[in-house]
Amino acid sequence: MAKRSLSIAERLLGRMGDELEQEYRRERREAAETLHNRFAEAIGELRPSVETLLYVLDMMRFDILSQRNAETFGPGSQVEVVPSDGKVSAIGLAVM
Repeated sequence: MAKRSLSIAERLLGRMGDELEQEYRRERREAAETLHNRFAEAIGELRPSVETLLYVLDMMRFDILSQRNAETFGPGSQVEVVPSDGKVSAIGLAVM
């Protein structure tokens, strides 16, 4: 069975898809770089201890994941977000 050659339209769409994907990856990379640089500036300025820095980053992670879970599963859902150290603290971890 002979392999069908791609039409001009199919090749054009393929190229457009590749270009869009490259643009999307570039934008995400630039956004990540900007965020990283801003965090690095704040950390360099404030000079927190390693423990404090990791604690704050874990709190931010918790807040972001809790918000995302509430958006996804609804505000009354009981989705549990556990800190990265795996320990459930006295702080309420269920999404309310």
